[in-house]
Amino acid sequence: MKDHLIRTFVWTARDNQDPDKFVFSRKDSRKALARSLICDEQTPSDVQREKFRIFMSLACPSFRIPSCSTVNRDCYELFEEEKTKLKSILCNKRVSLSVDAWTSEQETTYLCVKAHFLDSKWKLQKNVLEFCPISDHSAGAIGKAVEKCLLDWGIDKIFAITVEDSQSNDVAIHNLKTRFSNSENSLLGGKYLHLRYIDNVIKIMASDSLQEIGESVARIREMVHSIVLSPARLIKFKECVELEKIGNKRMLCMDVPTNWISTFFMLDTAQKLQKAFEKFQESDPHCKSETRGAGMPNRDDWQKVEWFIQILRHLYGLTLHLSCSRHVTTNTIFARLFEVHHLLSEWQDSTEMGISSMARRLREKYTNYWGKYKEMNLVIYLALILDPRYKLEILESLPSELHLTPEMGEIAREAAFTLFDEYKRLYVPEKSSSSEKEPESGARSFPSDFKKYLIQKRREEALAAFADGKSDLERYLDEPTEQDWDYFDVLGWWKGNNHRFPILSNMAHDLLVVPVSRAALESKFSRAGYIRDSFSGKGSKMLQVLLSTKSWLLPSHSSSCVEDDVQNLEEAERI
Repeated sequence: MKDHLIRTFVWTARDNQDPDKFVFSRKDSRKALARSLICDEQTPSDVQREKFRIFMSLACPSFRIPSCSTVNRDCYELFEEEKTKLKSILCNKRVSLSVDAWTSEQETTYLCVKAHFLDSKWKLQKNVLEFCPISDHSAGAIGKAVEKCLLDWGIDKIFAITVEDSQSNDVAIHNLKTRFSNSENSLLGGKYLHLRYIDNVIKIMASDSLQEIGESVARIREMVHSIVLSPARLIKFKECVELEKIGNKRMLCMDVPTNWISTFFMLDTAQKLQKAFEKFQESDPHCKSETRGAGMPNRDDWQKVEWFIQILRHLYGLTLHLSCSRHVTTNTIFARLFEVHHLLSEWQDSTEMGISSMARRLREKYTNYWGKYKEMNLVIYLALILDPRYKLEILESLPSELHLTPEMGEIAREAAFTLFDEYKRLYVPEKSSSSEKEPESGARSFPSDFKKYLIQKRREEALAAFADGKSDLERYLDEPTEQDWDYFDVLGWWKGNNHRFPILSNMAHDLLVVPVSRAALESKFSRAGYIRDSFSGKGSKMLQVLLSTKSWLLPSHSSSCVEDDVQNLEEAERI
């Protein structure tokens, strides 16, 4: 809170070092108050809290606490001011959108539309364009709301729209694709416009993994519940942990069976405390009779859990990687999924018959999810190519291991060159027609408007890049791949090599920001103080004002991710 107040409260002073020369500004103070309320997820009515009023009367007697209606008005003004700024940034940018219909605890369906783009410093930005209630999840309601949002913002340059996998979303995006396909700003007639979130696939894979060991999970869950819900048993279990000298600092936590991440945490913690469980079973003969139908976990259960925690840990890591809004992820999806595939391949070769058979079934399901490459949007493959650590190497050398056809590399290559040709059309001007007046020999055209001069200069540089007969993409693919290390900054690489690959860098600029996950959305808005009964009467417009303005005021790299929420949950559940 202290750092946030320093960031948001603005005071006018002639000399910051001399308190006697301090100048109080009521206008700036009210604006700063609106910023603070929005960024800290408070409602305008919170300014009337007694303790806040007492604090302000002592800290700054000159500042009179405004009424709720005045704070509402200040928030609206800040919303309009920031919206105008963002509109000026987006007016000439090609953006990608994420669209999600989400239902609050009050059973109100909201539609959230976010723009994903890179700013002038090649930093990832994610801004809410629309957060409004809709009648239902139908294609008509979603499509109409998205189209209205785009018209309001004046956005007509779109690379991709990512939505959840559902028939209504498919129809809505198909209708939008038809509308935008004939636009001069359309890329290949909207070929890559429709992308689906992969969150649901990850959830299905995790659920399938847990179902494979369902009985073992049920027995461990029953054991955990019987201990956690009994204070006497919990004390005895802690004694067993100390006797076994287990250094694990985490203690037992109950799971929500419908939430695979919470089940993963429960199993991961329980597995680390296996010896304490076995000690507890020996010391408490009544525990077995009091557990419900599942029974007590045995050694076979613990062995299965030990194996399957590995794949759940990979899927959890993938979820964390996708949910954090501090970096682009489109280029790394393929490599992360390969890790899961490789793990299943190793299990399939295991001498343990039970593990081998389960791995074979999971691998078949995995292939069913990801092996239908012809049905997938090629954006994931194109993003992989535009990562200088990988390029075409993985697609050309590992098709059999990934259950891809041998021609997958060629399909991706052809798609990359086709898209590059489209960008070349957009960013490299055609030769002047014969009707245009040619400048005199040796003379250089110099537009009077400096902005036009810069545009012309960049176009000339782009044309000069083709002087060696090779395109940006050809020269890029011919160069050796970069060293693969965990903290490689792919956006920083393209920013630094923009002058070498002027056309291709524009393609990377637009493609790498395509969103592939919705993991952060529900946790972000479910904890927002606005979405509750006490706020529902204040109108959906104010809800949009608060949520949208917050996303504009706070930098995208400061946004929270699922990892933050899970850590908070873990602290709350820790015993």
